[in-house]
Parts: sequence; C-alpha cells; structure tokens
Amino acid sequence: MKPDQKEEYLAKYGFLHLNSKDENFWTRQFIMLDLYRQMAWCMIVVFLNDFPFLQIIFFCLIHALYFYLFFMVRPLNNHILILMLVFNEMAAGVAFFSAMVIGIYDNQSGNYIEKKEMLGWVVIYAKLTLLYGLIFFTVVKLIFKIIGSLKGKRGILARISEILKSKPNKKVNPL
Repeated sequence: MKPDQKEEYLAKYGFLHLNSKDENFWTRQFIMLDLYRQMAWCMIVVFLNDFPFLQIIFFCLIHALYFYLFFMVRPLNNHILILMLVFNEMAAGVAFFSAMVIGIYDNQSGNYIEKKEMLGWVVIYAKLTLLYGLIFFTVVKLIFKIIGSLKGKRGILARISEILKSKPNKKVNPL
C-alpha cells in the first residue's frame, strides 16, 4: 500500500486497528478475521437452524481456529487487551465444549441427567465468568486511562506554571 493510500485508509478505518501491530498482513487484518468469525457464527445459526449439534461443532471448530491464529499471529500491542481476549476466549471455549458434551450425551441412550445438569452449570458459570471478567477488565482499562490523563494534566500544569514563572507579567495584546 502506498503511503498516501495508507494515510487515507487509516483516516477512514483506523479505529479498527487501534492497539494492533502493523507487521504483516495477518496482524493488520486480524480484526477483520474476528468480524468474519462473528459473521460465520450468525450464518451457522441461520443456515443450520435444524441441526443444533452440528452448530455447536462448527462453533467449537471456529473458536479453536481463531484461538490458534491468535497465538500464531499475536496481533495486539496492549497486554491488558491480550489478557482480556485470552480470558474471553477461554471462557467461551469452556462453554462451547461443555455444550458439545451435553449434545453428545443427548444423542446417547442412558440416564445422563446429572452429568448434563452439571455441564449446564459449567456453561452458566463460564458465561458469568466471562461477564464479570469483561467488567473487571473494563474497570482496569478505565483506571489506567484516568491515571494516564492525570499524569498528562500534571505535566501540562507543571509546564504552564514553569512558563508563567519564567516570564514577567506583561499585558499581552490578544490581537
């Protein structure tokens, strides 16, 4: 991509690449892979509506592929975002895998009520963990932003007071 094209592209779509590396094609386009993954999940739900067990198998495969690509590409610069993504994907993976095992038990003959109930609770706890994890990481990011802005303001205030101390009080013509 030419420098002019890159600047124009970043002006339009730069928000998609915040905190991501700019090393190669895969790191630059990783957010697009995530969007395609979300779109694939929606298409699976729509087109395989009558086959719930096949849906969960595809969900698990897409999830595993995404997790593998994330560790191979390592597209993010921000360590908090990396931890947040790994945490989210692990919680979602536990929920998907548990749902797949519940589906396997449904297809077998036998009395697996207790095991399915236990796995149902695993899914619920995985999703609650995901929810509370997102809240926790959002609060941590917010605290870091507040601390960063306070440090910046202290620096600006110190610089302004330094400038005011160095110059005598003169009336300056605003025009």
